[in-house]
Amino acid sequence: EAVLLLLGLLMSITSDELNFLVYRYLHESGFRHSAFTFGCESLVNKSNINGAKIAPGELVNLVQRGIMYTELERSVADDGTDCEAAPYSLTASARESKQQQQKQAQRAAQQQQQQQQ
Repeated sequence: EAVLLLLGLLMSITSDELNFLVYRYLHESGFRHSAFTFGCESLVNKSNINGAKIAPGELVNLVQRGIMYTELERSVADDGTDCEAAPYSLTASARESKQQQQKQAQRAAQQQQQQQQ
């Protein structure tokens, strides 16, 4: 648990950083008016973030890596064994996801029992 806590601290993002990423995404995607309005409201210009050090498309990149991490997390049972996970769906409700996780855990436990016999 201490390692997970440490990883959580190392993988954090500030609200200023997130606001900058959203602003950059809006601007790169051609939403100039939305980017301008968001920039004014979030005070992105007053933050100390050096935009030259942040790669274009970084928000999308981070979201994609987050989804991949979620997929990886879902494909490993609590005991560390592999389990078959249904493909990630952004639109699936939390309840459906929880039910899928429970079914996957039951299948993994059954497979493990069968292997032990």
